[in-house]
Amino acid sequence: MNGTVSLRTAKSFSATDTITCLSYSNIKDCLSAGTVDGKIANWKHCRIDEEKFDKQWILQEAVYIGSKVKMINWSTISGILAVSTGFAVTLLKEQPILSYMNKNVS
Repeated sequence: MNGTVSLRTAKSFSATDTITCLSYSNIKDCLSAGTVDGKIANWKHCRIDEEKFDKQWILQEAVYIGSKVKMINWSTISGILAVSTGFAVTLLKEQPILSYMNKNVS
């Protein structure tokens, strides 16, 4: 299946953001893109019975790196995204929020 995904201003992107690189993770089922403005875009694949390609990929909030993203690459054995600006490499990993509820707490 072919289609397009786009950046939206509602998710902290601007109309002038330009994508410089892409990487896909089979492990996370996530497509990631780096931008000229130093942002990382992540689209998570949503397994729904929707025929429209763009409805199957949900754009997440922007992650700001600070410098133009020159290269990104998902690890093939873990859920870590390496982001290179040419000056530094940043490793990103999604960490779910852990919570515990005690029956004595209302």
